[in-house]
Amino acid sequence: MKGWGDVSVRVRLLALFSLVVVAGLVGFLALWLYGVPALGIEGMFNQEIRRAITSTEVLADKERDTYEHWFAEHRRALRSWSHSPDLSRLVLHVARSSADKNRSGHATLVRRLSTLKEISPGSFRSLYVVASDGKRILASAADEVPNLAPEHEDGVLETLQPGMAESVRLLSGPAGASILALQQIPQLDALEQPTGGVAGVLVAELGLQGLLSGDGQSILQSLGQGGAVVLADASGEVLLDSSAIASNARNRYVARQLLAGSESSRVLRTADAEELIVTFRHLHLGATDTLSLIAIRGTADALHAIRTSFSRMGSLAFIVAAFTLGLFIYATNRVAQGQAQVLALNAGLEDRIRERTRELAASNESLTQTLSKLERTRTELVRSEKLAALGAMVAGVAHELNTPLGNGLMAASTMQEHTQNIDKALARGIKRSELEGYVAQMAEGNAILMASLRRAADLVSSFKQVAVDQTSAHRRYFALGQTIDEILLTLGPTIRKSHHKVEVQVPAEIGLDSYPGPLGQILTNLINNALIHGFESIPSGTVWIAGELSDPQHLVLTVRDNGCGISAENLGRIFDPFFTTKLGHGGSGLGLSIVYNLMTDVLGGEIAVRSVPGDGTCFTLVLPLAAPSAQGAVPK
Repeated sequence: MKGWGDVSVRVRLLALFSLVVVAGLVGFLALWLYGVPALGIEGMFNQEIRRAITSTEVLADKERDTYEHWFAEHRRALRSWSHSPDLSRLVLHVARSSADKNRSGHATLVRRLSTLKEISPGSFRSLYVVASDGKRILASAADEVPNLAPEHEDGVLETLQPGMAESVRLLSGPAGASILALQQIPQLDALEQPTGGVAGVLVAELGLQGLLSGDGQSILQSLGQGGAVVLADASGEVLLDSSAIASNARNRYVARQLLAGSESSRVLRTADAEELIVTFRHLHLGATDTLSLIAIRGTADALHAIRTSFSRMGSLAFIVAAFTLGLFIYATNRVAQGQAQVLALNAGLEDRIRERTRELAASNESLTQTLSKLERTRTELVRSEKLAALGAMVAGVAHELNTPLGNGLMAASTMQEHTQNIDKALARGIKRSELEGYVAQMAEGNAILMASLRRAADLVSSFKQVAVDQTSAHRRYFALGQTIDEILLTLGPTIRKSHHKVEVQVPAEIGLDSYPGPLGQILTNLINNALIHGFESIPSGTVWIAGELSDPQHLVLTVRDNGCGISAENLGRIFDPFFTTKLGHGGSGLGLSIVYNLMTDVLGGEIAVRSVPGDGTCFTLVLPLAAPSAQGAVPK
């Protein structure tokens, strides 16, 4: 019998996939039917009901805003038109003349009423002007109202009362609910100011069915096929119904659940066990505050989307599962083929690995030897660079010593000659004036000799200190300004020969507990670089050396020149070993590399360079006043 380990990879993967699918289905059904309520069927239904209530409330609010805005616009237009001085004069003129004598005035009034009605087509069921007696119709839009309607009489009489500028009433008739809006037309004097009298009444009956019919598509999308928007009065009587005018028994039942003036949303169950989502909204239409708007939606219609989505998701899940199974079978076949290829490749892989390992070991040994040779070569080059710099310094100091020693030798020979002359004068007898002249000459010669010897001694002392510092990493406490002066003294011949100059601005009180030799070598290399490279095409340049304390523990030393500068492509490589623009012309490419290593490794500082071609170069050295050392600080 074969064990699990003997089964092929393809069979094991198929078994694992089947196990995962079955476990996933079982877990999904358990979670769907008995799991977390929010994720189960009941939870999803509750969430959908809440969403349906929200959408019903949104539609009810939209319809209420539409009605209120529509009525406010018409009411504002009627008020503005009725208070027009031209209309007041025209109505009085028509009212005081018979129809036969004032045909033109009557026709003008009819045209103006027709124009007002055409501004909002479908809204006005009737629009006319009643005389101040409250009985006679002076004119109507298109002459379509011959007599005063009985349901309008009370409103007209009420509007004719003094102080009653307008009146609004709710009407219900065979054509559906409407709003009767009446505006008093005041009498005006010559200055167009109200006299207190009444010229007539503007009567407008506005039908409410037009707005409900116009929003039929929006109602259908928000409330579904069984949904409806209903207008009801305070007694719960249906005045308008978007599904059928006052003929839907279900909607009449809902309207009777209305509490006048209330606004709420709830789920109602009818006598036929039908669940409905109902939203009540109160309409504010002037004096008709007894009118309410009701949005009705069936819960079955709201949940229909979930059932449809679930069916679609089930179908999609089946398709995805079948597609995934096909891909998985294809992948397992490819895995089996790959496994066979891997087994075939593994046969010779170990031999190739051992061969490659031997090759890598040999290459590693060769690289190690090469690296060791390169390190020794680099060390020798750095030592040669230091010795070359020291040799140049020796030559410069020897040249510098030649002047004081020559002056001393000349003074000594002169003094010797004067001594021989005075010796001869003593033999023959010396005069007082000769003795005084001899003493004066000896004093002058002695002064020249002493000055020359002191100059030579200073040079030798400076050279000795600089040479010791640069040939050894001896740490000591030193004054920065004095050390820079000693370095410039040894570089004096080179600087004077180049016709350039070096200016130093370093406070005398700055002292360092550090390594003067590496610091001197850094300054020597930076000055020589400026003389050789920076002032290559400049007859007379200047190098400025400035130092200041950035804080109590650090010194900032800048070496700046006004030379030709460094190009942008070379600026990032100047500290690289063996990089030089004077290769084959005396440049080794190690000067700035040595500067960088001494600055960062020995002195424990940082160095940065900034240069603009044609505007010189500036090296900024930031170093601690006490160099890092395991042996501690050196006493001052």
